[in-house]
Amino acid sequence: MNSIYTKHSIRCSRQIINALWIIAIITFLIEASVGLLTTLPKRDYVIQYVLLPISFFIIILLFLELAFHLYTQNYFTWLRIDACIGISSLLLCIDITLVHRIVAGIHFILVIPIIISTLYARKKLVFLLYIMTNISYLLIILIFNTLEKSIFVRNITHEIIYINFLATMCFYFTVLILSNIIIDRMGEFINITKESAKNEYALTERIRKDSFTNLLNHASFCSDLNYETEHGTSPLSIAILDIDNFKKINDTYGHSKGDIVLLELVSIINFNSNMITKAYRYGGEEFALIIYGDEKVAYDISERIRIEFNGLQLKEIPYARFSLSIGICNFNNKHIKNSLELFEYADSALYRAKQSGKNKVFIYGNINNTHIHQ
Repeated sequence: MNSIYTKHSIRCSRQIINALWIIAIITFLIEASVGLLTTLPKRDYVIQYVLLPISFFIIILLFLELAFHLYTQNYFTWLRIDACIGISSLLLCIDITLVHRIVAGIHFILVIPIIISTLYARKKLVFLLYIMTNISYLLIILIFNTLEKSIFVRNITHEIIYINFLATMCFYFTVLILSNIIIDRMGEFINITKESAKNEYALTERIRKDSFTNLLNHASFCSDLNYETEHGTSPLSIAILDIDNFKKINDTYGHSKGDIVLLELVSIINFNSNMITKAYRYGGEEFALIIYGDEKVAYDISERIRIEFNGLQLKEIPYARFSLSIGICNFNNKHIKNSLELFEYADSALYRAKQSGKNKVFIYGNINNTHIHQ
């Protein structure tokens, strides 16, 4: 129920059903007003032109309301609301045509279901309703001889009947062709829109992500953190991670080996991240986490990353040992007013972790105490 097509179907179907209700009301008002002027017996007119047609309208519309409810609630996955609306609208048009069959050209409203089905961009449904429209028209002609009873045409010959019949069939066929052309153009427009959206998304991803690690980048971190703090997201914590002595790793083993270490840390971060964690490459050997949890949750995640990275062994540099220093700060601290202060306090916790011997996790608020998380 989350596809673009389904959302379009729900919105479109609701609008069409509302329009049919409006048509029913307008039809009732017109028939009631004509009833005040007609010379026909009032009782016969009310039954034939008001009660029976409107009752049929209401029954069809109540059926559509039920079908729409079942469709939106996903009670029956096989239910096609577009087919229900198309066939129901055809029945309503037949009802109007039969009631007003003496009006010349009234049978042209039978194309309305074809037009309605075009909105769903389904050629098979359009063709089905085209066939049903033609059959309905033929039955009306054969049973009620509509053309000969027209109040606008006198002395109708068989040639005129035949010409009118062919003209009507050509009109229906023209509507079918135009509907298919419209559906094709709609498909092309949708494909262009999807491709444009895909390209825009890819461009946005390239802008927001670090090309080397594929993590979100520094700008994304600043933007996201600012958004979360401005909207008062709670609970909210951040962790700043820095590889200890990374310059020494690069100087001793080369930058290519340093890149391997960075990617290994990224893998560890991704493995230990979850639905409440967003990871970023802040810059160089520094990384950041936005964690939708309190400082205890942030500490547990950070400590797992630190321990796993501390135990990392690489075959490319078998004798090297690695460690992380991490600073954490929770936004719910009453002294913190914005994202800048939140980051500065987390950074100060990281600084204390470095100063106290590295390979530690510090939480802001405990940095003046003797208790150290390690």
